[in-house]
This record gives sequence, C-alpha cells and structure tokens, in this order.
Amino acid sequence: MTMPSLRQVKDANLKLKNVKPGLVTVFAGGTSGIGESTCREFIRNTVRPRAYIIGRNKMEASRIVQQLKEINSEAEIRILECDLTLLHNVDRICNEITKNENFVNLLFMSAGFLSMKRQETSEGLDSRMAIQYYSRMRLVVNLLPALSAASVAGEPGRVHSALNAGKEGKIFLDNLLLEHHFSLKNCATQGITMTTLAFDQLALIHPDVNFIHTSPGVVRTNITKGFGPVVSFISGVFLILLAPFLTTPVQESGERNLYAVLSKCYRHDRAICIHLDRL
Repeated sequence: MTMPSLRQVKDANLKLKNVKPGLVTVFAGGTSGIGESTCREFIRNTVRPRAYIIGRNKMEASRIVQQLKEINSEAEIRILECDLTLLHNVDRICNEITKNENFVNLLFMSAGFLSMKRQETSEGLDSRMAIQYYSRMRLVVNLLPALSAASVAGEPGRVHSALNAGKEGKIFLDNLLLEHHFSLKNCATQGITMTTLAFDQLALIHPDVNFIHTSPGVVRTNITKGFGPVVSFISGVFLILLAPFLTTPVQESGERNLYAVLSKCYRHDRAICIHLDRL
C-alpha cells in the first residue's frame, strides 16, 4: 500500500484530537530518528497521551522529555533505559510496562543501526539482527495481551515495525542467525522477510490486533553511525546533496508514520505493508 499526500496526512493527524484521551504507546527506539519524530507527532496530536520511550542514551532521553512536555504539557512520558540488542533486557522492560498498564494501544518499533560485520551479543545473536528482528518480536509477544485487551475494549491496538517492507527476498532457512553468509544485504533481507512472515502469522492468530510493516524510504537520520566516523560523514554529505530529490525529512517521516499507525484506513485483519516514501 502507498500513502496519500502529505496535506491529507496532516489533516488526518489533526483529527486525532477527537480520539479517546490517554492512549498508551511504547516507542522502541524513540530517542532518535524515525522513532523520535513519530513520538513527537503522537504527543502533538493526541489528548493526554502516555508514552513509554525505550532508548540507550539517557542524556538524549532527558532532552526529548523536556521538549515533548513543551509540545503537550498534559502528556505523561516515561523513559526506559535499555539496550535492545539483549532479549533479557526486553523482558525486563515489558514486565515494567505491563505492571503499570492493562492496555497498550500502540507498539512502535524503529530502533536499528547498520553494520558491515557480524557482532555477536552475549546471548549469541548478531547485534543488528537482534535489534531489527529478535528484540522487536520479543516486544510484540510480551505486549500482545495488553494490545489485544485494548482492541477488545474498542480502542486502537496496533503493532508497527518500521523496517523496509517490500524488500523481502531469500532467507537462509538453515542459517537464521546468519552465523555464515553475513553481509549488509543478507542481514537486511533476512530481517525484513522474517518480519513480514512473522506479522502474517501473528495477524492470523490475533485478528483483533493490527500488524503494520512499513518502508519509510530514505530518511535523514544518523543510522550509518555504526559504520564509523569516516563513512558516517561521507554518507551524511551524500544525503545532504540528494536531500531535495531522494530523501524524506525526519519530521515528515514522523507525520506519515503516525498516520499509518492510527488511521482507520489501515485497520485490517491481516498484516499489511505500507510504503511511506514522499509522493
């Protein structure tokens, strides 16, 4: 699926003020890039929202909280410091959330980075695969009861993974952890395809919850920092030069993601893929 015009997106987001106050959202990767911009638009366009922001950088998180409170003084914002490459950290964070919330209306997952080499965590997973797929699926499974409860009560109950829907391809069924054949492309394709397949299956089992996998396009973020300072600088210059032609401003990406997440147009009993590129 594709998106309507940016003007239509903005108009629809403004109408979210009419949605039930107090929506609860979990942002995994909400301290930078796409996650941060989507969180800002959620706080800006909803009434008395409650947001749990998961991120590693406590200093950045404090700055973001202050800015979000200036946008909407009625917002309740809680920072959960966590390294999402480790699944036991995901379990801890989910337990903390479900102790406080019976309902979760939205789980928005965008945490990620790029890496040329396989970097194994203490749990035996590649760190990039862990953050773009395994930790996201762990978040989904752990929070599904709260998401389902929200939907059954007539509220939004949605899961959104911002990765690269539409770029599915061959996966290594005998090498799901990519202990062999690791490359930037193989890692991306593996995570993207496994996400779409997992969402398809989860949507069949939990038809009350909406599962959305999106392709945000090329957004001006700092995702290449995992390549090191030299490559990050070069890629940054490249994006600046091409910005007017091929990339999406991070604020616009947030606006489009919020529309995809909460628009009634995308309620469906099957997992769906949406392309958020600029039109």
